Amino acid sequence: MKKELKQKAAKLFENALTKEFPEFKLSKIKSKFLFGEAVFRWIVNDQIHVFILIVPNVKTDDEFVIEVGWSKLARFPELSCRPCIIVSPIPEEKSFPFAEYICRINQVSGTRHVWWKVNKSDSDVKEPDINNAYEAVKKYGIPFLKKIVEFSLCK
Repeated sequence: MKKELKQKAAKLFENALTKEFPEFKLSKIKSKFLFGEAVFRWIVNDQIHVFILIVPNVKTDDEFVIEVGWSKLARFPELSCRPCIIVSPIPEEKSFPFAEYICRINQVSGTRHVWWKVNKSDSDVKEPDINNAYEAVKKYGIPFLKKIVEFSLCK
């Protein structure tokens, strides 16, 4: 994805996300596990960090996907495989072994995988895919992450 389109997507997404969920902040994180993603982080406490990522498609210049995840180790998740190939964990289960986890939004929503597009135009044209991606995060990602936080704080 082109740098200017990634920045455009991140800015539009940030405007919507921080308006409704101010606990998430666009963060500059240095990690060998990041490759140009826009990272939104919620620092719940000194251990639990929750993430929403805009992941650019390296094969096209205008597409992205959303990933969500967390770390209970006060850092960006250091995972050798991302997104995780393990099915999304269910927080209510007694065995909740994941200290760190990242998955694509479709693993949480149960819908098919989607690459969303960023409008290449410089004009103020509406961005339906960014809006759709945000709505998916709002409907599926945020409740999932809040369950993870709730479960983690209760343990």
